[in-house]
Amino acid sequence: NYDEDEESWINESASEAAMVVNGYTTDEEFLPYFAEDPDQSLVETSYVNYGIMLLWGTYLYERFGIDFLHTLVSEEANGLAGLDQALADAGVGMTSWDLFLDWVVANRLDEPGIYDGIYGYASLDLPPFADSAVVSGDAARSVQGRVSPYAADYIRIEAIPSDTLHLSLSSPRTEDLGLRLIRLEGNAGQIVVEPIDPAEAEGGIEVTEIPPEATLVLVVAAKGRRDLSYTVDIGESGGVCAFLPLQGRKNAAILLFFFPTLLLLRRRRLSQI
Repeated sequence: NYDEDEESWINESASEAAMVVNGYTTDEEFLPYFAEDPDQSLVETSYVNYGIMLLWGTYLYERFGIDFLHTLVSEEANGLAGLDQALADAGVGMTSWDLFLDWVVANRLDEPGIYDGIYGYASLDLPPFADSAVVSGDAARSVQGRVSPYAADYIRIEAIPSDTLHLSLSSPRTEDLGLRLIRLEGNAGQIVVEPIDPAEAEGGIEVTEIPPEATLVLVVAAKGRRDLSYTVDIGESGGVCAFLPLQGRKNAAILLFFFPTLLLLRRRRLSQI
């Protein structure tokens, strides 16, 4: 059976997966267009981005196998509802939103050798995914951004001077945000991925046990039907630096400095998993 009125992003990703299964990855040439601008919606129906479809279809195939793809394309419900039903039928114990958040981490890392392969690709070699902002953790900073529905921003935090960092989040629709923290643990060579509850991040969280030379990547993803703005405050007290995206230009920002301010954060320990 085949769902003839399925949404285009499901159809196209299944087609891309079928090519990968049969040893063809001819659409790899489209991957850089997605990697250079990750804030592109997976569920967009007005056009097809073949780089996105190739990654999503390949991810579904590598994670769940060919039988799951058969279940998905046979499911009568469309789009995200059909994906949720296929996941339930497969008994994997996760929603489409959970799966999407794993996928955007996999795109940034492409490390199939960790976490049982869920954060990378065995069939593809991805180009580096661009960060929407790169900030230093040695002073208080504020990153303002806007993310598309079912897309992700990556905020890289470098030069962290101590083993503790404070993060605080604000957004008009916090319930539609998904957060993951990637720890690239420097000299230790370890990669740790941690979920963050957006509701807890609103009050402020404390990231602890950060080893020397580590880099953090905060993944900010959105669901819903509209773009979602957000602000992430990083650090404690000191001058605040805001990165304001330039309208109409991807990966471009204005750098603004403000007078010192005090960030009052509710301390909450975020342990490693």
